[in-house]
Amino acid sequence: MADLEKRSVLVDSQGLQVTCSATLLQSERGEFLASLNEYMHQVFIYGNNWSIICRAHQLDPSHPLVNVLMCDYYLAKEDGAKAMHHLSLARQQIEEHRSDSNDREQRYVSAWSTWLCEGDTAKALDMMDKLLDDYPDDLFVGKRATLLAFLLGDDAAMLKVLIDKGRYERWRQREYYHGMMAFALEQNGWFRDSLRCGLVGSQQNKDDAWAHHGVAHALYSLARVQDGITWMEKRTEAWTQSMSFMYTHNWFHILLFYIDEEKWGPVNELFKHVWSVDKAEQVFESKEKKDQNKNQQDEDKDSKPSCDPSEESPSSLFALHNPLSSEDQLGAMGLLWKWEMREVGVKRLQKLMEGDKKERQAEHNQSHNTYNTTTNTNTDNSNTTTNNTNTDNSSNNSNSTNILTTPARLPSLDSSWSSVMNLVTLPTPHISPFFDVWTVHGLCRVGRYDEAQRHVDSMHHHALSLPSPSLSSSPSAASSDSSSSTSPNDNPVSTNGSSSSSSSSSDSSSASSSSSSHRSRLLTIVIPVAKAVMCYNRGDMQQAYELMRPFVGHLTESVGVYGQDKQSEKETKHADVCDGDVDVDELLASSKVDPPPSSRVPLWLASLHSKQTHLSLHPDHLSIIGGSHEQRAVIVDMFIEIALGAKQYHHVMDMLRGMEERDRQCVPYHADLLSYCHERLSLQARERAQGLRTKLQKN
Repeated sequence: MADLEKRSVLVDSQGLQVTCSATLLQSERGEFLASLNEYMHQVFIYGNNWSIICRAHQLDPSHPLVNVLMCDYYLAKEDGAKAMHHLSLARQQIEEHRSDSNDREQRYVSAWSTWLCEGDTAKALDMMDKLLDDYPDDLFVGKRATLLAFLLGDDAAMLKVLIDKGRYERWRQREYYHGMMAFALEQNGWFRDSLRCGLVGSQQNKDDAWAHHGVAHALYSLARVQDGITWMEKRTEAWTQSMSFMYTHNWFHILLFYIDEEKWGPVNELFKHVWSVDKAEQVFESKEKKDQNKNQQDEDKDSKPSCDPSEESPSSLFALHNPLSSEDQLGAMGLLWKWEMREVGVKRLQKLMEGDKKERQAEHNQSHNTYNTTTNTNTDNSNTTTNNTNTDNSSNNSNSTNILTTPARLPSLDSSWSSVMNLVTLPTPHISPFFDVWTVHGLCRVGRYDEAQRHVDSMHHHALSLPSPSLSSSPSAASSDSSSSTSPNDNPVSTNGSSSSSSSSSDSSSASSSSSSHRSRLLTIVIPVAKAVMCYNRGDMQQAYELMRPFVGHLTESVGVYGQDKQSEKETKHADVCDGDVDVDELLASSKVDPPPSSRVPLWLASLHSKQTHLSLHPDHLSIIGGSHEQRAVIVDMFIEIALGAKQYHHVMDMLRGMEERDRQCVPYHADLLSYCHERLSLQARERAQGLRTKLQKN
C-alpha cells in the first residue's frame, strides 16, 4: 500500500477532531464531514439511511475511522464478511501508518477489533469506557458502549457508561441522550426517573423512536398498560422512517401491553407489524433458489467480498421489514413465545380451575353424604366410598398432570414459527446469549430437536473458547466470576453523576476478569437454561426443573422493587403523559439520577449462593442471558410452567411473590395462578389428612 498523504484536520458535530485526506477539495471535505455527522445521527435515531457513510468512504477509502464506521454499518446489515473486510483495512492502515491518524481514531480501531476479531466483548466495553474518559464529548462511542453492556447482560454497566465521571451533567443537554438514559434507568429499576428522561427525550425530538421506546419500558414497569398503548400508538407514524429493528421492536412493545391485558384480538391483528409472514416466506423461497444455483456459479470467482463503493449507494435505505435480520427474528421469536405461553397458560388455567371447582363440589357432596350416613353403615361400604373418592381425585390429578406437562402450543402460530426459523442462520455467531437461547426454543418449537442439540453444543464450545480465570492472578480469581460488574454497587454514583470512588486494578486484569466472568456465567447459567428449554419442549418438566433450580434463589428485601420507595407516588401519575404536555425545563431540573441502594447485590449471585429454601425468580436473575428485562421475563414464564408441570406449587407461589409488584398484581394471569396454586396446596393438605384418617380407621 502506498504511503498515505498528509492529513487535514476537521471538527465533527460532537466537537471532536477528525483527520481526512489533504487532497480533498474544500467542497469534498464538507461532504466528507457531513457524511460522518449524518451517520452518527442515523445511529442515534435508528434511522433507515446508515448507508450515508458510504459517501465518506468514497471520498477517503483509506481512512481508519471511516472503515470502522463502514464495519459498523455492515454489522447492522448483518453482512459479516464486508464488516470484517473494512475492519481489516482499518487495522492495516493503523499498523502501517499510525502517525497519520489521531489517538481517538486509533482507539476506535482497537476497540472494534477487540470486540469483533478477538470476540472479547467485556474487554472492548472496558476500552470504550476508557476512551470516553479521554474524549468525554464522544456520545457515539457511549452509545456503542451501552450496546456492548446490553449484549453482556450487564445492566449496571449500561447505566454506568452514561452517568459515570460527570457524564450526566456533560451530556444532559445533548439530543438523544435522554432516550438512552430512559432505557438504562428502567433496566436498573429506576422506573420514574426513566419515565422523566424518556419524556424529555421525546420533547427534545418528537421523532426520537428510542425515547418513545424508553417511555414504553417505563410505563410497562409502572403497570400503566393503557397509558403505554396510547403513548405508543400515537407515535407509530414516526417509526416508518426507522430501520427495521426500531420499527418492529416498538410494535413489539405495543403487543406486550395487549398480551398483559389478555386481548388476543389486537395481538393477532397487529403481529404483522412485528413480523411479516408473507414477506418472510417470499424471502425464504428466494433464498432457496439462490442456494440451489450456488453450485452453478464460477468456482474461480474471487471469494473475497467485493467492497467497491459503487456497489453501495449512499442513499440505500434499510427496508421497513427485513426477515433476514436477526434482530427482527429475535423480536418475532420472543413475542411468539410470550404470546403462546400466556394465551395457552390462561386457557389452561381456566380448565384447571374449573376442574378444581368440580373437585371441591364433589368433595363437599361426599362430605355431606358421609354426614347423613347412618351409624350402622358397614365398614365395606365406607371403604368403597373412600376408594371411589380417591379414584376421582386420582383421575383429576392425572388430567391435571397431562395438561401441565405439555409445552404451550398454539397451532394457529405454527406457520409464523416456521417462517421465522426457516430464515435463522445456523450456527449463530454467539454474540448474544439470549438470541442463542431463543433460537434453541424456536428450533424445538418447529420440531428440529437435533439442530437444537447441536446449537447447545456449539454454545458450550464457544464458552470454553473464552478466557478462563488465570491461576496466576489473585487467589480470588474464582470469586471474580461472582463479583463482576453486574452490581451497581461496584461503581457508586453520586446524584450529580460523578464517581464517588476511583480505585481500580490494572486495565488488563480488569478486562481479563470481565471476560472470564462472562465465560463462567455462560457455563453455569446460560447453557443450563438452554438445556432446560429443550427439556421443557419435550415435556420433561421434572428434568427441566432440576436444571433451572440451582439459580433460582431468595430475593432480599433490598432488591425487590429497586429504588421506587425513594420516589413519591405522585410522580407516577402524570395526567398528561400520553399527550406529551410536559414542562421540559421542570423535568430536566428534576431528572437527576438517585444512586442505587448501597445494599443491593447482584441478583444472579444471590440466587446462585443463597441457601434459603424460599424460591423466587426474577428476570434480573437471568441478566447474563442479555436482552431487556421484559424480554427475559419469558424465561420466568417458562419456569413457572415447568414448576407447575413438576407439581412444585409452593415454588410457583414463591416465584410469583418474588416478582415485581406490577407483575403480581396487575397481570390477571399471575393473580389467578397464585389462587390456583394455593388451592392445589390446600387440596394436597386435605388429601394427606384424608389418608391419615383412613389409616387411623383401619388401625
